[in-house]
Amino acid sequence: MQLYRQSAFGDFRQLSKDMSVQPFMLFYLNNDRNTKYQINENFARELLELFTIGLETYGLIPGQQFPYTQEDIVSCAKAWTGENTKYNQTVRDTYEFKSNNHVTGNFTFLGETKNFRGFDIIDRVTTADPYRTITARHIAKKIWSYFAYPNPDVALISNLVSSTNFQNNWDIKVLLRAILVHPDFYTDKAKLGIISTPAEFVARVLRQAGERTNTELNRKALYGMVDMAQELFEPPNVSGWKQNGYWLSTSQIGARGNFAKLAYDLPSSSAKFRDLDTLAVDTTITTAARRLGLVTLQTETRANLASWLTEQRARSGANADLRSAGLMHLLIMSPDFQLS
Repeated sequence: MQLYRQSAFGDFRQLSKDMSVQPFMLFYLNNDRNTKYQINENFARELLELFTIGLETYGLIPGQQFPYTQEDIVSCAKAWTGENTKYNQTVRDTYEFKSNNHVTGNFTFLGETKNFRGFDIIDRVTTADPYRTITARHIAKKIWSYFAYPNPDVALISNLVSSTNFQNNWDIKVLLRAILVHPDFYTDKAKLGIISTPAEFVARVLRQAGERTNTELNRKALYGMVDMAQELFEPPNVSGWKQNGYWLSTSQIGARGNFAKLAYDLPSSSAKFRDLDTLAVDTTITTAARRLGLVTLQTETRANLASWLTEQRARSGANADLRSAGLMHLLIMSPDFQLS
């Protein structure tokens, strides 16, 4: 975690190298036991597929479906033999290169033949044509998909990479800035492109409910997230959690509603919008939404909220505290709040 805090806005190629020899990474993907006596392809496969070059050629390798082959994976695994952890530790938390575990002799990776060692693999996919461009586009696509919407157009990704020279400088901060100021980042497709993860949803609810300390609601949030299909620090696999449809089963949305109900019962919820109760319905909804960080609302969402609030204000015996909590609950469960 500290590595990403220090290097997340720096040099992607260097970050990849630093990440690759983290003891926990070596352990998690079995490279701590990758030796010339028993070659393990797990880390090599994920390094290529997920962390660097990816599975698309973007048309840069004519006639080839993928940018690398099974033989390249085997060569990559050979290059990483010996990049292990110390054996004499109860917890393997120290990286160590064991030269006697490393495959000697030449082998071929992405068209180059030599005796590769771990970092040489990363250098190859980030410096040699066309692999460096393919890698740069893969990383740009992953970042765009995380912050804007999945499956962006190839032309958009190509433009981001070329305009930032990312395939040469590997400056993550420059690429991220280009993404965040890109005109397509401010379209409705981007604004409504991603469902919040349970972690994002829970954090936003806790913040809006004023729960910023170690409270009972905070503790219940951890259990609630499991029902929403995300247990912190326990991803389903090395690729992590997927987006959008992954979070939209009936039970998972129901779990979000149950957590929102816990926030509904807090005293802070009854006071959240109480001061708006004498204002016009439309003004109340606009102001309440902005207090929750929603600058705009979809037409259908606004209409449904207006209908509910009008009815509630007309009911005999209804009070401002219940309307305040109810409005907060409905806004939290609206599609607008659920979208990142």
